[in-house]
Amino acid sequence: MPCPRFSNIESVLRMLEAEPRNEDGLPAGIKELDRKLAEAAVCDVRSLLSDVLSHLAGARIPGAHSYRSKQVLTCVGWIGVRYAYARGVGASALFTALGVIGKATAAARDRAIRCAALCGSFCTLAANFLKPIHMHCTRNTDSAKDCFTD
Repeated sequence: MPCPRFSNIESVLRMLEAEPRNEDGLPAGIKELDRKLAEAAVCDVRSLLSDVLSHLAGARIPGAHSYRSKQVLTCVGWIGVRYAYARGVGASALFTALGVIGKATAAARDRAIRCAALCGSFCTLAANFLKPIHMHCTRNTDSAKDCFTD
């Protein structure tokens, strides 16, 4: 299994350590720590998830003659996954196990559905959250099954 690397988190912590202190003895950038650390953690987890899934999907399978890469939307955003490719076999067993439909994992779709419920509709979700990550609804609809295309 790939070894986790937390270089983005470590970078945020090093920058925080190097910042001058305010009158309370706290780093000057403490106000932004929550946002910066969350963004760094997401980047590091995306990298780890990509490495783990590529490791699992990269094992040679009968009839495989090459490797391919696929972009997959996960709970932590888009990641690239390298997988062994066999002509005529269809989707990798890994993508089937993850419930990948329309490039989104089952867990990513569940999160989007929950977000849409909190937003009030799938159209609101699409306008506010899916567009920035280059996903859109294929039709003007409030149905989850029509979202999740790239």
